[in-house]
Amino acid sequence: MAALKDYSRLARLRYDEGYAGYLEVLDADRSLFTAELEFARTQGSLLRALVNFYKAMGGGWVVEAETLTPEAASYRGSGAGSWSCGSMPGLADLGQRKKQ
Repeated sequence: MAALKDYSRLARLRYDEGYAGYLEVLDADRSLFTAELEFARTQGSLLRALVNFYKAMGGGWVVEAETLTPEAASYRGSGAGSWSCGSMPGLADLGQRKKQ
């Protein structure tokens, strides 16, 4: 997506300086928008899949999430980047607690 942002920026610069037509700017912006839209769709699909995974763990996932909230909040405050199933605190042993 960074390449498309550069393309859009450069197309605008070329247009402003008179080296390209506005059609190139529109094409660059359309390409960038399409990529951003697809990225948002993919993110939504990932989050829906995570929710379905939590539900498939046998119910009670909301209760488990609420018990993890203080730990998760401190993890979030540590400056960590994006979360995945493996990096979210407490989820690794979620299935073990259900079996006991």
